[in-house]
Amino acid sequence: MRTTHAAVAVRRVMAVVGVVLLMAWLTTAGAGAGAGGTSALTITGPGLLEHLEALQTIGDANGGNRAFDEPGYDTSVDYVAGRLESAGYTVTRQTIVGANEPVLAGPSSFARILPTPRAYVDGVDYDQPEPGSPVDVSGTVVVVPDACDPDGYAGVPAGGVALVQISDACDVGVQLVFATLMPLGGLLMISEGGPGAPPEHIDPGDIPFEYQMATLTMSADAGAELWALAESDTVTVSITTGWTSGEVETTNVLAELPGASSDEVVMVGAHLDSVPAGPGINDNGSG
Repeated sequence: MRTTHAAVAVRRVMAVVGVVLLMAWLTTAGAGAGAGGTSALTITGPGLLEHLEALQTIGDANGGNRAFDEPGYDTSVDYVAGRLESAGYTVTRQTIVGANEPVLAGPSSFARILPTPRAYVDGVDYDQPEPGSPVDVSGTVVVVPDACDPDGYAGVPAGGVALVQISDACDVGVQLVFATLMPLGGLLMISEGGPGAPPEHIDPGDIPFEYQMATLTMSADAGAELWALAESDTVTVSITTGWTSGEVETTNVLAELPGASSDEVVMVGAHLDSVPAGPGINDNGSG
């Protein structure tokens, strides 16, 4: 299953921050650095690689990611806090609560109601981005031949479900943004690759959770069949995303050198969570 990332400019409402002052790339100095000396603080290629490999291992052991509100993030917190403590830092774990955050409440479902009922299979016929939308929908499917044109969605009624084809004509994030600007109930995106291509796993990127409509990708075969049917008949589908919104508790990691002057504070920070689609090695892992 191919993963496609949405490159858009809107930021998610709540960003997880793991504040790591110089992290544990500090391969030699520990508590001694707190006395004011900095000569022992070194950053080396092998030291960086060690931590990248550790974060990769954490992702591999936790469903392939270290995403917010996932086990891989909690393990990342433990790793970073432990390395900072070993390097002589005073570490505080700060618990924060985010409101109106995506919460997976149950399984998703996707079915065609009319004209001929069909239950689609998750992971075979369709896939859902993470986080998914908190909006469930039952609506009429309308084919949008040019999903890269914002005017192409004009024929979809409010609450309707647009059926589009993922293509190289524009980034999948552009299609998502154009669809988000319309009063759609849902968006079905057919995978590239021709017959037999599985549903792509798309990353909604920075599109805020609360602005997403019910969005699914479809396998090339299931999508082509639905496309042909929607062009010749009235097609109604039902989508249950399984997502809702609520409060989510997470942890920041704060670290400070003991004995440092409170009058001269240099603050360095980074987010510690990865995207859901991967372990974030070239994202926050390398930064």
